[in-house]
Amino acid sequence: MSPKKIFLYLKLIFIFIGLSSNFAYAKLEGSIKKLDRIIAVVDQDVITEKELQEKINSVIGNLKSQKIEIPAENVLRKQVIERLIANSIQIQLAYQTGLKISDAQVDKTIERIAEKNKLNVADFKKTSNRKIDCKQHSDPTCISNRIKN
Repeated sequence: MSPKKIFLYLKLIFIFIGLSSNFAYAKLEGSIKKLDRIIAVVDQDVITEKELQEKINSVIGNLKSQKIEIPAENVLRKQVIERLIANSIQIQLAYQTGLKISDAQVDKTIERIAEKNKLNVADFKKTSNRKIDCKQHSDPTCISNRIKN
């Protein structure tokens, strides 16, 4: 076989491989499902699209229940991202500095918030657990756990 024929066969083989791999990639790309997406990296933490959307939905629900006008989508999204970033920074800083909150401090804070809302602690926890959407509504420690974590 002449070198020209070998070169021609190699070119045809590479073209075939290239075309078949592009076809396989296109086929694979159509079957890929997006699970989540990183919106922001905050030091050692990430904020995902799912977290952002859940928080936006929560804010919209709160605004609707208080009959407050909902800002434009891009404005609300920016504000929620900024809040999530600030919260992440605060939590990381607290962790890095060894800040710890005792159960007594959490209980005292819950009492103070309940008092400001003219509720007893049990009613406040029940209302807060519903708003936080605890997995077990009967768990009286749900709000306390959310505050601690």
